[in-house]
Amino acid sequence: MGREQQIIRHYAIIKSLESFRGATLKDLATNLNVSVKTVRRDLRALEDAGFPIYDDRINNEKRWKLVEESKKSIDIKFTPVELLSIYLSQRLFYPLRNTVLAKPLESVFEKIRCVFTQEKLDDFNQLKNVFDVDHSSYKNYEQCSDIINKIRDAIISTNSLQIKYSSLQRKQKSKRIIDPYQLWLHENNLYVIAFCHMRKQIRLFAVDRITHLEVLTRKFVMRPEFVPENYKREFFNIRRGNTKYEVKIRIKSPWSLWVKEKIWHPTQKLVEYVDESIDIMFSVTELEGIKRWVLGFGASAQVIEPIELRKLIEQEIQNVLISYHPKKE
Repeated sequence: MGREQQIIRHYAIIKSLESFRGATLKDLATNLNVSVKTVRRDLRALEDAGFPIYDDRINNEKRWKLVEESKKSIDIKFTPVELLSIYLSQRLFYPLRNTVLAKPLESVFEKIRCVFTQEKLDDFNQLKNVFDVDHSSYKNYEQCSDIINKIRDAIISTNSLQIKYSSLQRKQKSKRIIDPYQLWLHENNLYVIAFCHMRKQIRLFAVDRITHLEVLTRKFVMRPEFVPENYKREFFNIRRGNTKYEVKIRIKSPWSLWVKEKIWHPTQKLVEYVDESIDIMFSVTELEGIKRWVLGFGASAQVIEPIELRKLIEQEIQNVLISYHPKKE
C-alpha cells in the first residue's frame, strides 16, 4: 500500500504547489498527516521525476512552489492511434461524466478538438468508427459530483467523513463516521472503500446512497492490514462476507462454452469434461451474490458445493414456483 499512498501524496503536493502562494513544509505535512521528513523525501522524488519545484521566502517563511512556466499548456503531438485511445478512455469513464473524476479527461478531449482543423476532426470522427465502448446499464453520477469531490479530497488529505447513508437492505438512513481509503468503479457502479467506525471494520459504501457528507477535521491513518487488491478479490457480484466458502458449480453446454471464456473471479479454477460441461470453482466469503449468478443459468447450472449454497438455490426455486403458482384461498 506504500507506493499507492506515495502517489496520492505526490498528487496532493503538486496541487498545493500550483497555488499562487505555494505551501510550506509544515503546511504539507499537516494536510497530508505525515512528517516533515516524509514531505522532504516526496519533494526530492518529484524533483527527480522532472517537476520544476523551487522554494521562495515570503515574510521570512520558506514556501515551495511550481515554476510558473510549468503551469502553462504543453505542446504535445498525438498519433491517430493515441487519439483513439484517449477517446476510448473518455468513453470508459462515461458513467462518471461531469464529475470531478472525469472532467480532467473531458477537458483534455475538448482541447484536442479546439486545436484540430476541420479536416483532422473529420478524420478523427472516421477513426471513432473503428472501435467503441458500450455501457449497457449504469447510474448517472452527475448529481453526486459534490460528494465525489469531497470524498476524493478526503482520501488525499486523510480526513475522516461523517455521512448519512441509505442502506438498500435495511431501507433506512444511518449516520456514521468513516475513514475513506479508495474510490472504486466496479461494473459501472462507484463505491468508496472505508473504515466504518460504527461497525469497526472496513466496509463498502455505494456513493449514490450517501445522502449527506461532512468533511471532519480529524485525521486518520489507514489500517496496515488493508491491501486493496486482497480486499476486493473476496467479492463476488459486489457481495462480501466473513465466512470463507469453497464453491464448485457444474455448468452444462452450451453455457459452459461461454462461461469458460471469461474470468469471473480472481480465484477461479476450471475443470473441463468430454461432454463440454465444466466445473468452475471459486473461493468466496459470501453466497448471496453467487446465488444470483448461478440462478441466471437456470437448469444449466448445478451447485456441487457447499451445501449452504445448494440450500439457498433450492429455497429460491421454491419461492419462484410459489410466485407463479400461488395457493388459492
